[in-house]
Amino acid sequence: MQADHFAFHVDLFPEGQWVAEADGQIVGSSSGIRYPFDPAHPELHRFADLFDHGFMRTHRADGNWLYGMDMAVLPAFRGMGIARRLYRARQEMIRSIGLSGQVIVGLLNGYGAVAAETSIAHYFEAIQTGQRNDPTVSIQLRMGFRILALIPDYLNDPTCGNAGVLMVLPATVEV
Repeated sequence: MQADHFAFHVDLFPEGQWVAEADGQIVGSSSGIRYPFDPAHPELHRFADLFDHGFMRTHRADGNWLYGMDMAVLPAFRGMGIARRLYRARQEMIRSIGLSGQVIVGLLNGYGAVAAETSIAHYFEAIQTGQRNDPTVSIQLRMGFRILALIPDYLNDPTCGNAGVLMVLPATVEV
């Protein structure tokens, strides 16, 4: 994303955008939109369908869930709880404006290392059953996110087998 994307997000839905700072430097960020969502009947979509070339004009002011579009922490600052604090900020905002929770698509970032050994479907199943640990999705599960579905061809990224994991975190869950 470029600066004009971030500026547009802030104009579009300021409550859904956060940054994390350390020593005066931005080290993490989170972007989200309000979106109409029903966990009982989840739509399987592609990242590009909602991301809208970085502008996220798929935001709906009457949406009942916060759709977490992006979460990023600079590599040198990972493992310090910054992403957890950003997820927590989302939860606090969700409660304050009465949304149902967060919906995200987690990326199976550990898949690329084992892609020659197993299919994305088997990797996903092993994550669900706790037989395998993924550096992204397993952490999101420990925070309280609940898996709804695997989305094949979510985006073009062989690191995650091009797939995403549709997950929800109800507003009632503490992060």
